[in-house]
Amino acid sequence: MQHSVVCDKAISQTVEHTLPHCPRTFDSATPWFALTSKLDVPKSVKLPVSSSRQPKFPAKQETMFRETLMVLNRCRVPYVVSGAFALQVHTGIWRSTKDLDLFLTPEDMPAALRCLTSHGFRCQAKDPVWLHKARRNGFFIDLITGMSNAVIRVGRSWIENSRPAMVLDVRVRVLAAEELLASKLFVMRRERFDGADIAHIIFASRGNLNWKRILALVGEHWEILLFALVMYRYVYPAHSQYVPSWVWQCLLVGTEFGLETAFTGVCRSVVVLKCVAHTLALLQISLIRALSDRSRTSEQLFLTIQA
Repeated sequence: MQHSVVCDKAISQTVEHTLPHCPRTFDSATPWFALTSKLDVPKSVKLPVSSSRQPKFPAKQETMFRETLMVLNRCRVPYVVSGAFALQVHTGIWRSTKDLDLFLTPEDMPAALRCLTSHGFRCQAKDPVWLHKARRNGFFIDLITGMSNAVIRVGRSWIENSRPAMVLDVRVRVLAAEELLASKLFVMRRERFDGADIAHIIFASRGNLNWKRILALVGEHWEILLFALVMYRYVYPAHSQYVPSWVWQCLLVGTEFGLETAFTGVCRSVVVLKCVAHTLALLQISLIRALSDRSRTSEQLFLTIQA
């Protein structure tokens, strides 16, 4: 059985869903913040019945966050705000957070690091696959270029599709709902699971998500999306219509086709649980440390690497 025509087109083609007011290219002579300075910031989403509360940051930390945004604006570095702040913009729900997440393309990362370093930040590559950190006064921000499992990378369209917002009284842009949803699909570990965030994003969209864009973002990992949508339908059964019927048909036809196809020897648990590159790097470090200690026995070396 083959996928339906609409499903094939949605998954195989990257649909560029660019907002009409959002430029596709960036004039180097135009400050980044000026790209949104004349645009109306949408009204905040009304807070649903929820126990969430706006996080209270120490004064120095909030000042550092605010200065980070203003510095990057002045340096004309294209970035978008993600994480808890973007979730609040789209859903009205706050969740506890200890940092500020900024998404940018790998190509723009060097400019961001130069900009922040010149303003007193200490920048460090925590994982070359996806994460840098910028620290100052004991606090930090995360500079993110993709998912930790290396499956999804931030592209220029993520910046172009973003929407204007006010974060900590600074005019910025935040991830569009589609990219925010995609960025949370693989966060399903014991210590953190973003499935609830995904459900709230879909509910808050009131059926206005660009599902072709979402399918293009997840690509061959559409089963993870199906998993999230099943949970959404369970949480919000009275609002299941916010996911179009053709999306369900697309994913369920793909599931049926997949059940008829054997994938011998394939296991993708590492894609969900941990980044392959990160795992190999840790193993390499453990091996080097173990081999450098010649006093250890073979059994001790094995136990070190295993740990």
